[in-house]
Amino acid sequence: MQKDGSGERGDENYDSGDDGNGVVVYSSIPKPLKAVSSVGFEATSAQELGDGVNLTRRGNLQRVRYVLSSWGCQSGNWYSDNCVTPRGATFPVPITINVYAIDSTNTTRVGALLATQTQTFNIPYRPSADNVRCTGASLGEFYSAVDASCVNGLANVIVFDFTPPRVNLPVQSIFSLVYNTTHYGPHPIGQAAPCYTSSGGCGYDSLNVSTDGPGGLVGSVYDPNGIFWNTSYAPYLCSGTAGVFGLDTGPSCWTGYHPQFEVRAGGGGDGQGHGQGHDQGHDQDN
Repeated sequence: MQKDGSGERGDENYDSGDDGNGVVVYSSIPKPLKAVSSVGFEATSAQELGDGVNLTRRGNLQRVRYVLSSWGCQSGNWYSDNCVTPRGATFPVPITINVYAIDSTNTTRVGALLATQTQTFNIPYRPSADNVRCTGASLGEFYSAVDASCVNGLANVIVFDFTPPRVNLPVQSIFSLVYNTTHYGPHPIGQAAPCYTSSGGCGYDSLNVSTDGPGGLVGSVYDPNGIFWNTSYAPYLCSGTAGVFGLDTGPSCWTGYHPQFEVRAGGGGDGQGHGQGHDQGHDQDN
């Protein structure tokens, strides 16, 4: 694991205002979206990762935006300083979002599954290495105008829209992502995929979920020191159980490192949420 994630805004869907798809009841996406710390599923033996949050109020779920960080190259690799990506190149990845209630009566804190949706997204590869502006310790990275520096991962935003009948969200909810990589996820793709032996490898093996602060710009996180995830590798956990999706927490465990996403809801909101001002993120990359 590296504790050094980087990226930049890479998707025009980023927006924190009212876009006609409900009002923002939780957001941890800063504006502008700069370099992000992140967790790669292939690198951390992960299957699912997300966060528990306190919404500003109840409402019918309409839209979720989630920040990813893409480190993959169409040919070459970020770690060998020879990344090459033609402009606009992408790779398809089916990604599932799960929405759960929080249940404080069990150790995992994961309650009923309220909503789930799977979409295939065309994820952009990170740009080619810029060996003119990015030299020395930054050799092999690309130049990010947003960060005004050289970075390795391209942040991009995926969007899930929910159609009627929409679930009425409890004030405390969990929003998590699931996808498959070569060796991990609920249904590992395996090494027979053509991309596995290609020059750049499989893009999904270098696809990460942003886990960067501050979190709770609108609303707040459920646990300032913990997130919800499932990894089969116990040494990566602070308090969770390997192979079980649940709360992983402890002093300074995920403090400052929480997934970045935005939740929009409309109608059905008759309760006020609480607002503890906690924000987090964590970073583990391949």
